[in-house]
Order: sequence, then C-alpha cells, then structure tokens
Amino acid sequence: MPLLPLHVRVPASTSNLGPGFDCVGLALALFLDVTLVGESATGASHFETRKGTALEWPADGGCLVNAFERAMRDAGQDPQPMVWRVVSEIPIGFGLGSTGAATAAGLLLGHAFAHGTSDVDPHLLITAGAEIEGHPDNSTASLLGGCTLAIEGQDGWHVLQHSISQDIGLAVAWPATPFDTRSSRGALPKSVPFKDAVDQPRRLAFLLAGLANADPNLLRLGATEHLHQPYRLPLIPGASQVFAAAATAGAWITTISGAGSGVVALASRDRIEHVASAMQGAYHTADPPATARVLDIVRDAPRVTTIDEESTADR
Repeated sequence: MPLLPLHVRVPASTSNLGPGFDCVGLALALFLDVTLVGESATGASHFETRKGTALEWPADGGCLVNAFERAMRDAGQDPQPMVWRVVSEIPIGFGLGSTGAATAAGLLLGHAFAHGTSDVDPHLLITAGAEIEGHPDNSTASLLGGCTLAIEGQDGWHVLQHSISQDIGLAVAWPATPFDTRSSRGALPKSVPFKDAVDQPRRLAFLLAGLANADPNLLRLGATEHLHQPYRLPLIPGASQVFAAAATAGAWITTISGAGSGVVALASRDRIEHVASAMQGAYHTADPPATARVLDIVRDAPRVTTIDEESTADR
C-alpha cells in the first residue's frame, strides 16, 4: 500500500460548449482538494474535515466514496471504510462539474490505494467515470485536464484531447440559486427534427476549429445548438439577458455551462474581464448577488501525491 495520507487536486469543468452535448468537456481552475487520511475505525466512511462547498455534500461522501469503492472493486479488492478531508471551491448545481470532480477524485484515490502506488494513469479510469455519471464529459475533463471529447465503443469509452488556444479567455457566471440537474435533463426532447440532427455535428466541427485557433468567426458559426440549449435556456431566470450582455461586452460565444444555471462565455483575453462583469450585472438577482469569475483552463491532468512527496517538493 502507498503511504497515507494520499492527496489529489481535481479541477471543475464546463461541458457541452454548445453543440458538444454530452461529449465535450473543458477543465476549469476551480478546485476540489481531497485527502485520503486512512482507514476508518468506526466501520463507516466519514469526513475528518470538510470545507467550502463540500459542506453541502451528503454525510456519507456521496459520489466521492462511490467512485473510490468502484475503483477498489475494479482492482479486485473489497472496499474499505475510509476517513476523508475535503475542501471544495466548486459550486454545486450550476453546471460546473462538481459531481464529475468528486467522481474523478474518488477514482484516482481508489486506484492509487488499491494498487499501492500514487502513479495513476487517468486514462484507465475514463470508462468508470462515464458509467458512474451517466455521461462522460465532466469526469473526463476532470481526470485529464484540457479540452476532451469522449465516445463510447464496444470496449468502453475513448477520449480525444483537443487543443485549445492560449489566446482564448473564459468567464463563468452563475446566479445565487442552483439549478436542479434532473429538471434540466427532463426538459430535453425525446426527438429533434432531422435537419437539426444533421446540422449539429457540422457546428461542432467549426467550434473545435475555433477553439484551436482562437478564431471568433469559426466559434460563432459553431456555437449554434439544437439538442439542449433551446430547451434549457427558458428555464434559467435571466440567462437570455446574460447572453445578450456578454455579446454586447465583446464575447465571441456564450453557452449554458453543462445543465445550467451557470453560463460560460469565450472572448479575447483583453476583453474577458469586461465580459465577466457584464454577465454578473445581467442576472436578475441582488441578495445575494450573482457570481462571475474569469477562469484559467486547466491543461494538465491531476496527480495523486503522498504527503511525503508533497513535503519533498516543498523543500
């Protein structure tokens, strides 16, 4: 077994980016820090400490512990009750991948613990993450970093990591009230017109080219979406105004983040702070106010470390 405690820092994510529905994920610099302290003496997994938005998690650890136990079983071992320390700055219920990040953290730590090494290849965990979440986009981005696309094959899920230009700035805004993901999923149609289904992959091709080259014209052509955004946008109070405000402030494209109610905008780096401010002001909420952040894209995969490794790196 590796030395305990084990630690991992996992990024948040936005997903879909318009036409990349349940396929495209993008890792963002809001973080979940999880420390696996050791085995529990109480017979049940529990938190030693939890801070930030982790205070809103279920007491049994929810998807973090479920993913940890899945990784243990996949390694041929019986899950053990563990003690956890968790700090999260990822808001819950705003389409920023809080569940995907917790799933990724649990899988990474479970794999490391079961195999007795902190050297974990996150590609081995893609299929488990997609199966736990029911879609691949958020957990995959949190596991690998950067911009990811995932597709299911007969032997599990396969991932492409797509380049995204350093010249793209990204802003996220979310209101004070979270959005129920189940309600958002329930708003989706069971079928769409044939012409919309044909157009969707065309748009995605242009979106990906625009991401790679920071080309606003390609991004605008690629941002049109038919499968989810037209049905979700009316359910998010103030979102249409946020889209309009972002465009006026210089955003190249604006999309719902995941299932919502967060909204993501892409723009040039010299305009992105202005875009974020405009998005925050457009939400119809005052007490407490909406939040807007300019976020870096996390381009590297998270790494499991032991406390000894972290201490050595600090010397």
